Amino acid sequence: MNLADFASKCSDWETDDENKEQFSPWPMFIHEEILTERARLRMAMKADMNKYKDFVETHMKGFIDWWSRLGENTKARIFQLPSEEVLSYFRIQTKVKGSYEILLCAILEQIRHFQETGYTDGRVAAELFFEKNLVHQRDSFVLDSQYIANEAGDKNFFEMLTILGGPKLLPVRTARNPNEKNEAEAEQAKSESNVQSFRSDRRLVRLVRSLSLELIICNSHFFFSNAGDVPCFR
Repeated sequence: MNLADFASKCSDWETDDENKEQFSPWPMFIHEEILTERARLRMAMKADMNKYKDFVETHMKGFIDWWSRLGENTKARIFQLPSEEVLSYFRIQTKVKGSYEILLCAILEQIRHFQETGYTDGRVAAELFFEKNLVHQRDSFVLDSQYIANEAGDKNFFEMLTILGGPKLLPVRTARNPNEKNEAEAEQAKSESNVQSFRSDRRLVRLVRSLSLELIICNSHFFFSNAGDVPCFR
């Protein structure tokens, strides 16, 4: 499958980074390899969307009830995800390789220091709130302590789980009135003038970070008891 075929399967393909990369000093073969791997990664992540949609539709109510009973320390441990595990997801689950793997290492470094840039990457409120509260400490991505302590953090976490189920891999802000449309256009223009390189890649990495639910299920033997829609550990 060539690049055009890959891109045609990515309805939410963002062209801003691609256009800027045309002016990069990369050799053309590296540019093409990155675009191909970028598209292939999106396809792999999109293939997983249905399982998150099914989880939300089937178990979300029970999950929310269970989550609300957890203490802050337990939530903090669940949210903690070593940077290396994020890279492992790309290498093992989606088979990212070559120049794009190197680029993703640089993207992780950007996210570690993202609060210093003054940029915003997200397109919708839930994504922006998660982005604001995601921090890096001791070689791990964690959520800010206030995020964990407050109900707003729980609500955002549930919204991010819903986003994982689509309908789009990267959510798109829909303008409800002309004022919001103008604000969205102004924000996009500001982003382009600030040269926010690799914005869509950073959004994908954060999306992987929010996949911690899958780590709970796989690594902690998370399951729903037969007594009801109540999640628990064993």
